[in-house]
Amino acid sequence: MKHNEQAPPSVVATYVRNLYLITKSDHATILYPGTYFAFVSALSGPILVSGSAPPLASILINVPKALLWLYFNVLIIGLSNQRLPSAVLEDKENNPWRNIPAGRMTSEQYRRLLLAVVPLALGVAWYLGVVSETAMLIILNYMYNDMEGADEHFVIRNLFNVLGYFHFEIGALRIAYGPQAALNTTAYIWLVMIGAVMFSTISVQDLKDQKGDKLRGRKSLPLVLGDLFTRWTVVLFVLLWSMLCPFFFQAAWWAYVGTLAVGIWVAATVIQPADVAKDKLAFKRWSVWVMTLYSLPFTKNLYLLYTHGAFDGLSAAFSNVLAL
Repeated sequence: MKHNEQAPPSVVATYVRNLYLITKSDHATILYPGTYFAFVSALSGPILVSGSAPPLASILINVPKALLWLYFNVLIIGLSNQRLPSAVLEDKENNPWRNIPAGRMTSEQYRRLLLAVVPLALGVAWYLGVVSETAMLIILNYMYNDMEGADEHFVIRNLFNVLGYFHFEIGALRIAYGPQAALNTTAYIWLVMIGAVMFSTISVQDLKDQKGDKLRGRKSLPLVLGDLFTRWTVVLFVLLWSMLCPFFFQAAWWAYVGTLAVGIWVAATVIQPADVAKDKLAFKRWSVWVMTLYSLPFTKNLYLLYTHGAFDGLSAAFSNVLAL
């Protein structure tokens, strides 16, 4: 080997890279937001939980477990979707960097890896106490991909996405809280509201994929009712939910300002003329906006603690330190 030649990557490095690429598209939209949802919701205390909330130390231990659980389920979805002939056709247009269109792996290798990952994910789910949520995600994934539910009418497609996000959220939340905490009525209403947010705005993900979706015959909202109609629909609902969600928690004025500011940031990106790079950016910014909504119960809990003087002792201690 010449001095300036690089050694080929090891087998382990190749496998790690390929696994990363399988789930890459879902990191910023499911993996990180789902973990954040579990963390801030667990810190929301009595806003979402009946009885005593878990201590901070327990939450910090449980959140990485929620991340692991989310990863296994995202990996199942990636393997299931990307191995299908219609998905390979779409990825040649929309995501040519993925393993199969790039020639790094085959659909048969994906199928065999999926056979190993599914029972492993169920074992992790059993250990963490979220078997029912995992089973529902596997069923929804099969209906969405193998039964081509994702290619049906956009209403059905969006409904599948909502149900998927719901089970991601409630599973991660149960892991972060631990078995000792029970969700209250507000928590379940909040999860339903988040589902409505997803249903009315999730079509933002379809803006960037229109060329590939058209090749595979997918009936997404932009392809059925038009690109401009979809953009305005997403913009209007993003701005609407940016005000309704803080109202549900009777949040302080600064919570309205925060969610609405991020909502306007998203809307300003979505409403621009069709451009794949900008539409990918819009989807990532939409995920950030969703995370600001996830923060509302936590900020409400902080506000209640502040108004009841929970931070008075901390303020006094900080003042004494400054006086030294």
